[in-house]
Amino acid sequence: MLSSIKALRILSIAAILLLQACAHSSAIDSLPEALTVAAEGKVVTVKPELIDSIVKANQDKPVLIEFVTDWCEVCKAIKRDVSRLAKAGAGRYLVLRVDVTRDEKTRRQYEMQPVYPGFKLYSPGLAKPIERYGSNELEALEDWLKVPHDKVIEAPLVFNTKPSPRPARAILIAGSAENANFAQEVVWINELVQYRGVNADEIECFYAKPDPFQYFGDKAQFDKIAPLLKACRASDRGEILRALQRAFLANPKNVFLYATSHGAAPSNYRPEKGEKDCYVRAPSLIIDNGDNDCESANHLTPDSIASVIPLEAEAKKVFIFQGCYSGGFISDDNDIRKSTSGLTKLSHINILTAARSDRPSFGCGSGDVATYFGLAFTSVFIEDKRDLTEIDWSAVFKKTKQQTEDMEKKLRVPQSSEPQYFQKP
Repeated sequence: MLSSIKALRILSIAAILLLQACAHSSAIDSLPEALTVAAEGKVVTVKPELIDSIVKANQDKPVLIEFVTDWCEVCKAIKRDVSRLAKAGAGRYLVLRVDVTRDEKTRRQYEMQPVYPGFKLYSPGLAKPIERYGSNELEALEDWLKVPHDKVIEAPLVFNTKPSPRPARAILIAGSAENANFAQEVVWINELVQYRGVNADEIECFYAKPDPFQYFGDKAQFDKIAPLLKACRASDRGEILRALQRAFLANPKNVFLYATSHGAAPSNYRPEKGEKDCYVRAPSLIIDNGDNDCESANHLTPDSIASVIPLEAEAKKVFIFQGCYSGGFISDDNDIRKSTSGLTKLSHINILTAARSDRPSFGCGSGDVATYFGLAFTSVFIEDKRDLTEIDWSAVFKKTKQQTEDMEKKLRVPQSSEPQYFQKP
């Protein structure tokens, strides 16, 4: 009996190894064969060592590479969509698929995050290849691939490079360049804080300039708001923190901060041996500009903001964070009795966030005029005509939360973002 069980185990292991070998061998390793399959409008599953050759042989065409793993359920769910995309582009662009289930070396070589599906696009019209992650990026990628791109088109956006003439009372940040909606919110809030008694030279605003792919996705909106962003500087973590520090060193009566971007939850990923650790262990708002090679080191975290503000600062503080998982700027487990961010240790502070620390916010895609929370907050802010120091921020939050939830219900969002609020006298 024992010998029979042992034999079955050996057969099972052999079958698994055989299946793995078959799966690996099914990847094409010949350039002529890969090009033939691509010309037929099919997704080309290739061995990693063939990628560079295919890209080099098709410099006049877009090449989209999908990075997948065998455990990625989303990758399996969108296979039909990716196949449809490849079929539509027969002769005009190529779609490759690379399995990196047991191949960290290839993932790192192509500078991809361990998020699947991951897409890397080489294309005329792009100064350098771009990376995108998740199935929700397919539509934007498809829109780009539908249109021929023979030259790089830069967004008509110009940063202000002059130093601020005086410490700010309001600091406005659009962290991500991926969509125009973040910059749109900065434009709106900039105008509204001036109506509330803040002079134009007491406002420091920041935004991230889109690359050609990002600009293409929201061109009409970027073009419309470009003239209204001329006073704003490039979103850079260091510059933003220095602006905050200058503001509080001036001992103002109040400081208003509005930051909107894509948000990131704390990463639990542990780098492989030899891999650079570029992963943030804290909730953060994404800042697309920055000099650090680790992109996430350019992002804003609760403690990075708290680190430049004196604990004894008497200024009334209103900090508003729009982004997925932004509740982490209050507590990273949604319970201030158990866990709080450095910002909650400051006195005289109101913190409004677009979502819980474990929930996304909504309206962050290409084509959205603004985020749901941003739209709701702006609508409520317009109605309250008082000076910033006189506004009841708890009441503003309640109305903003209600309007956000109403939008989410109307658009049948499966799980509410649950905006959060914190106040400390």
